Amino acid sequence: LASYALEVDLPACPWFPRWAMYVETVPSPGTWVDLTPSLTASPTPRFWASMMFDSRRARMLLFGGRGPAGTGPGGASADLWALPVPYDLTPPSEPWTLVTTPSTPPHVGGAAAIYIPGRDTVILFTAVTTASGEELAVFEFRFAAWTGLSGSWHQLAPGIGPDDEMGDPLRAHHYGQAVYDADRQRVILFGGWTEPRDAPPHYGWTNDVIFLNLAAGGDGVLVGRLAPPAVAPRSHFGALF
Repeated sequence: LASYALEVDLPACPWFPRWAMYVETVPSPGTWVDLTPSLTASPTPRFWASMMFDSRRARMLLFGGRGPAGTGPGGASADLWALPVPYDLTPPSEPWTLVTTPSTPPHVGGAAAIYIPGRDTVILFTAVTTASGEELAVFEFRFAAWTGLSGSWHQLAPGIGPDDEMGDPLRAHHYGQAVYDADRQRVILFGGWTEPRDAPPHYGWTNDVIFLNLAAGGDGVLVGRLAPPAVAPRSHFGALF
């Protein structure tokens, strides 16, 4: 079980956090080990980033977020970083590494990303801006080799279905969470915040459940929609499957 936190040195600089990572060890639950690596090479300070675990290579992956060094709207970033995590949970001997790619998906803070071991890819739910507003877009990052230090982004689901309420393409869902249902080979996106397109309740916090069917394979996967669960709409939360 891994998590990361931003630590802020308030007296020195209230807006410049430093990276820290802690891992809860087993079989001693409740014990946290500081795995903060050397900061000679690391992601710039940010928040609303997506973090996932690459089980093939025993490393953490970090995508996007917002921060003072972001080059997109509102300081958004679209970079992908990797940090090896030793199996014995000792501090990493290798620093963060930027995974190189010839292009990036749209710079959107609060996008939901998840690593898919069977495909060795990262699935990203993000947004594209159209004449009718922000629409949901799905991208896949495919690692080029076993080292996992390079790869390329590909847009999936070009035929995303219409929103059940509005008859328009599905709206972008910011600050939601994605999980992977391995038995059914689908990625499930829950909740988040949708940008205004019309009068309420067509924007704001949502409890939508959207799934990406990976069983079809290739670039022709489609996004479907499940009935909303009996829970309140929300964003900025955690989810596990």
